[in-house]
Amino acid sequence: MAGVLRSTIKAPAGGRTPAGTFLVGGARVDLAPAPKIFGGRTWMREGCTSIEGGNVDGDHLLPPADDAVDELRSWPASSPDCVYLGGFGIGPVRPAERVGPGGVWIRALAISNGRQTFVYGIADLVGWFARYDSTICSDCGIRDVRERVAREVGTSPANIVVASTHSHATADTYGGWGGIPDWYRNQIRDSTIAAAKQAVANLRPATVDAGEVHLRDRNSERRDTYYSNADTGATWLQARALPPRGCRGATCRPVIATLATYAAHPTIVSSNQLHADWPGATARRLEQRFGGVGLLFEGGLGNVSVSAAAAKTDVVSAERTGRAIGDDVVRAIAERGTALRSNDMRTAVRDITHPVTTNPGLTTLATVGLFDREFLPATPGAGVPGVYHWSKAGELSSFGDDSAEPAGELARGCTSAGPTLITTVGAHRIGEMLVAFAPGEIFSNISEVIKERADRSVVTMVMGQANDALGYIIQSYEYDMQGNFVTEYATGTGEYEEVFSVDRCIGDHVLEAMLESTAALGFGR
Repeated sequence: MAGVLRSTIKAPAGGRTPAGTFLVGGARVDLAPAPKIFGGRTWMREGCTSIEGGNVDGDHLLPPADDAVDELRSWPASSPDCVYLGGFGIGPVRPAERVGPGGVWIRALAISNGRQTFVYGIADLVGWFARYDSTICSDCGIRDVRERVAREVGTSPANIVVASTHSHATADTYGGWGGIPDWYRNQIRDSTIAAAKQAVANLRPATVDAGEVHLRDRNSERRDTYYSNADTGATWLQARALPPRGCRGATCRPVIATLATYAAHPTIVSSNQLHADWPGATARRLEQRFGGVGLLFEGGLGNVSVSAAAAKTDVVSAERTGRAIGDDVVRAIAERGTALRSNDMRTAVRDITHPVTTNPGLTTLATVGLFDREFLPATPGAGVPGVYHWSKAGELSSFGDDSAEPAGELARGCTSAGPTLITTVGAHRIGEMLVAFAPGEIFSNISEVIKERADRSVVTMVMGQANDALGYIIQSYEYDMQGNFVTEYATGTGEYEEVFSVDRCIGDHVLEAMLESTAALGFGR
């Protein structure tokens, strides 16, 4: 891996491959904690602070005098060499004690037509911010990684997507559940860069098929006060190598990579171990059945839970569930999808700036440093204060005090104002396939609208938790205002997802930006 980081690997920039063919490469890098390789001393697995277990690491109750500012940006008493797991409760609750079955990985797929090269990376993490507070790191966010990979392989950051599986039994890269050591941030960053570069280095001539299958019994919507929509579609892409001259038979066309998306929260594993939950089991099932690299990205997961297979323990249940979803995808691939005949590859990717002040609880936690994202105005991760308004009648608009918006539009639309964050939204065209991506846990209606409005002749893949991790991304019509203020943590009333949603208008903004991106690629209607 270190050799890959140091080496010069350039994406193809010569002639375009023949129609119906691509160059495809895959790679994977282990994310099992390795402190001595990445500038640390040890991975502390025993004696870590665990609030629910009543264990408090007394040595770290107060920050040292020479490092007070940095230490106060994390939860008091978090043990610095412990890897805390994200999700379930709040604060330092679950320190990882071991690596579970199957391990945790960063997997990457590179696809090129000889002129344009796209790279897709999926990390077994609960989430990964685009940018981190400067007191934590200046180069470990997804935006930093995308820019570095683009620079080192000779492509554009718009061509690179890095996402997280959102397993709640993986490292807390948000900082809300105790956080992770600096050396593990280094490992995540360097391993992702290495996987992306190795995938580009592994490019070889291939054909690509794509398709979709509906798995209605594998997930379900989970809103408490109304019935919502669940995205049941599993979309897939598979690349097979072109055979060498004179070679015949299946062994001459090995599978290079199989990438799939499905929407379901990976919350089965709740024990103290690093485990990729059902997405990891699905990826490994695809690798077992086809060979090559298997990648599983989340879809419109925000309001969707997984339908777990019955089992005696949480790990067994996660493994069974992931294998079952993987087998469903395997059967769909056997029935054949769409062979991509065009190798036209284009991007429509842009940053959007959005206010983040309508959730006082989340804003307060972020302000005092208990979430690690960059919030400082006029930085790469945050913009200056602004106003946002959207309505279907008026579409997307931002306006100042002198604006004269129609009263009816204001009444029916969604408006928010204040400090802002900058995040990334966009889409890629790969022949007759559309890949759209969003920066958080999008609700299923968002992914379903993208699919519904795209050209029906194309396979449409929607990725959540991609290029950022801004919590639940909810359209304003589904946003429960009571749930924003009176949370399940306090009274048990209202909807849970609003607790971790940065703004009630963000779903409108993200969806409209995604629709604009897909339309720019010729897939909108």
